[in-house]
Amino acid sequence: MSELCQTNCGSEIKVFGCKYCPECYQKYNAARTVLEWRPVGEIPSHNDHGEEFLLLNQCDGYHLAFAQSYRDSDEFDGFYSFDLKQEFTPDFYVAWAKLPDAVKDLHPTFVAV
Repeated sequence: MSELCQTNCGSEIKVFGCKYCPECYQKYNAARTVLEWRPVGEIPSHNDHGEEFLLLNQCDGYHLAFAQSYRDSDEFDGFYSFDLKQEFTPDFYVAWAKLPDAVKDLHPTFVAV
């Protein structure tokens, strides 16, 4: 009896002990993506409005934040908490990294059979 890929693609697993077929393993290997850290002086692209980021604070570690643009333009306004109540100013963090899209890039990797 053969096992099926855990992404529910319908393909058989070809390597003993692996949970994914070779195609899905390559496609969803994003779960092992290395984050690209940027210094506080750089700003995210205008295409990153509403995207999730990880901010690094030297005192207490990582913080989840969302990039926001000004309403009237595509100019970067800042990083905010998910409810927009807390702004993370540049003196709060020393570096930032854009997180992969959890639903598109990571979710299929963790789907149960």
